[in-house]
Amino acid sequence: MKPLVVTLRGRPDQRLDLAPLVPHRLAGMTAAEIERIELQTTRKRVLLADVFRLRMGDAAQTRIEASCDRLDRIGHEMTAGEIAERFACSWPTTTRHLRILERAKLVRVRKRGRGRIYQLDRRMLRGTIGKWMRWFEPD
Repeated sequence: MKPLVVTLRGRPDQRLDLAPLVPHRLAGMTAAEIERIELQTTRKRVLLADVFRLRMGDAAQTRIEASCDRLDRIGHEMTAGEIAERFACSWPTTTRHLRILERAKLVRVRKRGRGRIYQLDRRMLRGTIGKWMRWFEPD
């Protein structure tokens, strides 16, 4: 099946939060429902259809085309299956890596029904990368 594709119409005049555009939230929605998704902004109300063209397809394979620096929180939270699909990894490999990241406190996890939703902890990741980068700084 072909992916669900949203294509940016042009550079938005404000930052847009794309956190709602994750496969598990889009699954089962109609084109009209997806186009009415409200994207959080810094100033005014914006619907997905205001700034993106939509081509329906498999929500598990959601793709954003013509991206720019004003789009925030892309893939904000995802299930292990969605992450595995993005990286073409097996489910056991993905869940093993996610457990390591969870123990290191680099991802946050919350349960949803029988599944788990993963979210990157950006603050912890920045701190970890900052510590690692200091190894390469001259004394």
